[in-house]
Amino acid sequence: MLREIDRICRKHDIKYFISYGTMLGAVRHGGFIPWDDDVDVAMLRSEFEKFRQIAPKELNERFSYESHVNNNGYHYFFDRLTAKDTYFASKYSDDYEMHKGISIDIFVVDNVPADPKAAYRFWKGLMRRRMIMNVRWKNTARKGKAYLLSKLLLPFLRLRSMDSYSRSYEKAVRKYEHKDTGWVMPASSDHKYRGTFPVETFSEVIPYRFDDVDTFIPVGYKDFLKAWYTDNYMEMLPLSQQNPFHDYYRLDLGTHIQEGAEPQYDYMGELL
Repeated sequence: MLREIDRICRKHDIKYFISYGTMLGAVRHGGFIPWDDDVDVAMLRSEFEKFRQIAPKELNERFSYESHVNNNGYHYFFDRLTAKDTYFASKYSDDYEMHKGISIDIFVVDNVPADPKAAYRFWKGLMRRRMIMNVRWKNTARKGKAYLLSKLLLPFLRLRSMDSYSRSYEKAVRKYEHKDTGWVMPASSDHKYRGTFPVETFSEVIPYRFDDVDTFIPVGYKDFLKAWYTDNYMEMLPLSQQNPFHDYYRLDLGTHIQEGAEPQYDYMGELL
């Protein structure tokens, strides 16, 4: 799937870069972090909008493009490229009505206010919207401090379709799209505030190898990795923290097993 994204972006001169743990893995390990279990890519908003228009038409038939724009009932805060005929179930996915295919997440880096306090307020507003959408999507009250409030709100939240919440959220996150603020943030990617970045951090990309794939990272990758993983991002985590992010219950590669590979099965007949 990463090769397919790379192919489309090169063909149409779209700047993209591997991001988050995938970027860290490329820089620190030369590829996958040994205990990582997914791939993330990202683009500036202007590049992403081109990709979103082109990718669904260009994709190899083995893959599908998932977005609230072209897939009724899709409610993530980011788009995804998914391998058809695959399946995974995790603790997170089992709580929601969602397509359970193996996917690459495609994040967007959006313009934000230049003033740090205004940027933080903007981010907080997006997080409130996401909390409301999660209650509506999961269709049950949140646990913890927000339990009572979410329980009271839920009957009213059900009056609107999830698609309408997705459209409203995207409008909100694109508020500064046409304003040359000079500052950006991957606003839809995390529940923890990581600060803002000069747009120059991501405006240019440089070739970088990820395992056996020729891909790209942003020219300001060091600043990004420091913000996400501290100044010590090149240091290995202690063994006790080397855990995958997702809690998989079932993983099925379907027709996507590597050519020449011999599949292995457990005693229940499930693919190992």
